[in-house]
Amino acid sequence: MDGVDIDKLIDGTDLCDLVRRSGVKMTRYGGVYAGACPLCGADERGIERTGIDMPPFSVFEDNGKWRFECGECFAGGDALNYAQRFYALPFCEAIKHLQGGARALALGAISESAANHYEFNNKNSKVVKMKVPSAHDIAKDRENKRKRAFEIYWAARKNDDFLRAYLKFCRINPNDLNGLPECIKFHPCLIHPCKGYAPAMLAPFTDVSGKFLAVQRTWLQPDGFGRADFTPDRMMLGAVSGGAIRLYHATNHLIVTVRIEDGLRARQIDPARGVWAVGSPAALPTLILPEATELVTLYIPRGAENEEENAREKTGEKIGQDQERSLIYSQSFRENIVTAWRRQLPQIEIDITDRLTLSVEGAV
Repeated sequence: MDGVDIDKLIDGTDLCDLVRRSGVKMTRYGGVYAGACPLCGADERGIERTGIDMPPFSVFEDNGKWRFECGECFAGGDALNYAQRFYALPFCEAIKHLQGGARALALGAISESAANHYEFNNKNSKVVKMKVPSAHDIAKDRENKRKRAFEIYWAARKNDDFLRAYLKFCRINPNDLNGLPECIKFHPCLIHPCKGYAPAMLAPFTDVSGKFLAVQRTWLQPDGFGRADFTPDRMMLGAVSGGAIRLYHATNHLIVTVRIEDGLRARQIDPARGVWAVGSPAALPTLILPEATELVTLYIPRGAENEEENAREKTGEKIGQDQERSLIYSQSFRENIVTAWRRQLPQIEIDITDRLTLSVEGAV
């Protein structure tokens, strides 16, 4: 191979660290590291694939080489595959990303023969430790999870008093929101995969046509003043790619956030704008925007801004939140989001900021 030893570069890349730097909180289960899938957003725990009650996305060692796989979207591969999939990078750019963005490696340093050699040797390699299901089985499984998510959401009820208690805990004044979000419901006693029960805040993901896709569950304290003592205390059920939690209906100026709480803080600052939340940073480039959108503001606040985040700093969740923010504020990921959104709406203005005012400036 000319210019770079691709196999050596892949073998020398810490895949777990690469995944963590993309905002995923990984937990060790024996020799396997698992967490929510950064590609499809799934985080429903299960024992079907491995016999272990763990999240669907895993990083594991296979014959001396580290691989990743997701039991929901069935993505799998090595560190180079992950960089290509997550950051939507072409082959040569993904190589540069694994090298830490080293300027010394020009695009021409990787010859066509080297790229072809890598792709040929990996095209038929077995990187997933399971029988790959058919497209029909995948679609059926996703539809079953979507139906389960809808049943959970349908069984829940509106509870504005409970929502107000949680908002006050997050230091959000409900009176500044110009109305509470209609989509948020509450379940009085929802089971958690760790077999505990607690009240839960439920928020639906829908697509542009209004079709229900998934539900985000956030387990709370019995009085609503804080989150429950579960790990994790926030989980999604269903595939969320392309969808969003539509907290407030879109206007020509749409505010997009990762977390519901940040979306409500944005609404508190600018109560006239539509606000959507996407649940995870990986869902941002896949978000499908309304055709009437003229300006999108991606609001990602920096630092611990409320009692909730300060209280969780010792548990490690604050670290995960900082990883999400550092990912979104990385230049390559910002460019990825801008490119994806402008493929849909070429004339759209996009502002990525950690501060909001009533008149947002600085669009890129």
